[in-house]
Amino acid sequence: MKFVKQLSIIASLLALSACSQQMVMNDKASNMGTESAQGNGMDTKVISKKVVYACGAKANKPVMVTYHFEGEKAVSAEVIYRGKAVSKNSFNRVEDKDSARFISPERLVWIADEHLNLANFDKVDGNMLYQEGKDTDNIIIKYCGLNKKATAKLNK
Repeated sequence: MKFVKQLSIIASLLALSACSQQMVMNDKASNMGTESAQGNGMDTKVISKKVVYACGAKANKPVMVTYHFEGEKAVSAEVIYRGKAVSKNSFNRVEDKDSARFISPERLVWIADEHLNLANFDKVDGNMLYQEGKDTDNIIIKYCGLNKKATAKLNK
């Protein structure tokens, strides 16, 4: 039974991966692509890496995040939950000393637990996805742990 659950999660993740390839990104992210960005007089390539998280109290709800790195720093992300992009736009990283925090123009927020970078993207757990509200925030999904096998498979 456990094998069947894992198989269905892997199938879902592969479908999510295909969906992420078709996502429409905002101007900043689409301009980044695999082009070089000018910074301090040096060319820095933008590298994209996909990470799969098993979320929810039973760790049975997959979330896939594609992070875009300039050098070692994750500068933006796209989040897919329930087979769909949760935002038409990329989530842009905001400075936060306690976590890797990304926010979309629609005030959707994705948080990863540690200081995410290119060297540790496949070792860091996620935390949650929520919608910022006027008075209270609405948690969409939480308890997101890294799915190491699925992440490794997507980044071969």
